[in-house]
Amino acid sequence: MIRSGTDIARTIGTLRAQRGVTPTATLVALVAIGFFPVLVPNTYWTQIATTIWLYAVLAIGVNVVVGYAGMLTLGHAAFYGFGGYVAALLMVRSGVTWIVAFLAAGVLTGILGLLLALPCLRVQSDFLGLVTIAFGSLFTVFATNWDSITGGPSGLAGIPPATLGPIQFTTNQDYYELALSLLVVVFIVVRRLERSAVGRAWSALRDDSISASTLGVPVLYYRVLAFVIGSAIAGFAGAIYAPFITVVSPAAFNLNQSLLLVEMVIVGGLGSLPGSILGAGIFFLIPQIFQSLLVYQVGIGGAVMVLVMARRPQGLLGKTAFGQSLRGGPIARYLATLRAHAANPLTGASGTPHTGAGPHFAGAASASRPVFAGTASSLDSRPLQDATSAGVGESSGMAQFSTQEDIDASA
Repeated sequence: MIRSGTDIARTIGTLRAQRGVTPTATLVALVAIGFFPVLVPNTYWTQIATTIWLYAVLAIGVNVVVGYAGMLTLGHAAFYGFGGYVAALLMVRSGVTWIVAFLAAGVLTGILGLLLALPCLRVQSDFLGLVTIAFGSLFTVFATNWDSITGGPSGLAGIPPATLGPIQFTTNQDYYELALSLLVVVFIVVRRLERSAVGRAWSALRDDSISASTLGVPVLYYRVLAFVIGSAIAGFAGAIYAPFITVVSPAAFNLNQSLLLVEMVIVGGLGSLPGSILGAGIFFLIPQIFQSLLVYQVGIGGAVMVLVMARRPQGLLGKTAFGQSLRGGPIARYLATLRAHAANPLTGASGTPHTGAGPHFAGAASASRPVFAGTASSLDSRPLQDATSAGVGESSGMAQFSTQEDIDASA
């Protein structure tokens, strides 16, 4: 059927509208924003913009865990602080160069995330959130009371400026460009992961981890990988934060900061890299414009998050909401296929007899080869009533076997 030019134009316009803010456009915008300190030579706003870029990096790390892998982390600011303390201690106490401290902070923070993830990711998402809250609280307690290492409540001061070979970062404009460069690199790396097999595995885990496991996706491996990557990203950001502020203290990495990061991701959009940047900008620019509201930053952020979730559950630039991700996706279609097989194990959804292997068949049906019509309890808790009426018995959850002649006779 040939469609009119108006219909084609309308379809193209709809597709373009659905695409929204593309990652390529975001990268071009980030490169253009690199000239902001030149166009607006204001030290205060340059420092605010640098903080936004650092928190955008943190938001992307949280988005990897929450938006891509479908887990919940409420203590991510602790990884940010750990990276900052590692970089500060190496530069102040050991005298190493900043680039070495930067790499060490990211790697060690990733290892810390690995040590936390291995035992904790075996629990459900809600309990994982509680575990990360406990981890964040423990980090704050240790950073506050371990005076000989962290400097106590006053923090660790006297951090030298960052250096990269002969280049020394001393001004706010220098750190602006450094933080923006880190944001661009993290954006590209996570974007590549999103478009790879790793990203597709994360999407499957987010939609339905049980179904992903039945499809052969190693659930624990990809959950740990997401948690480690998100933690390492926070460590790299902390290594820039330490010389930028020249002091690291426990107050900058408390629970409120962790909640603020989650709010940025949810409002900006789950699973959206441009949304992470937008969320960081919203939560830092609005309090700066309305200075009297700065003390209520977290509370206002929670109210904004509730309003956005009520009107647009997937966030401003998000792709899908958790409550809607299972409906209509590839996992849902696969589950529908399995339920069709469960309803009629001989014909399936199409109404034609099976001649080969399927989800509930060990192979082609024949007189000498038994047919496996067991239950799919891990995917669908409903009993296979149709299969039972067809002559396939059920006993205490164990799969029953019948020959083809028995099935034909009972039919």
